[in-house]
Amino acid sequence: SACESAGKAYTVSGCEATCTVPATAEYAEYDFSSAEGTLTISGFSASGVTCAAGYTGSVSYSACESAGKAYTVSGCEATCTVPATAEYAEYDFSSAEGTLTISGFSASGVTCAAGYTGSVSYSACESAG
Repeated sequence: SACESAGKAYTVSGCEATCTVPATAEYAEYDFSSAEGTLTISGFSASGVTCAAGYTGSVSYSACESAGKAYTVSGCEATCTVPATAEYAEYDFSSAEGTLTISGFSASGVTCAAGYTGSVSYSACESAG
């Protein structure tokens, strides 16, 4: 707007501090390919980020602390998968269930296949997927 009197500076407005989308390399457990939303710190409302393959959870967003910095995400956890039946013919995975995240791993429901006997034990995978 115009200055109030001669020799005074005019004023400007309209620019807002904005966050950036995080670098994928820093967050391998997330997929940012559909990231969108309002990235201004005031009114921050990011969306579209999902857990990458091998991870599961609900993505939470936090605005950056200063202009030009990346916002942060959390919520995705590394997840194990049910083993391929062909690799473990001696097991019946038809009732496999439980928590498959590495943190809190608690699989259940696997039994010995017909013609096999024993007590099934479980071990979490060492990395996602």
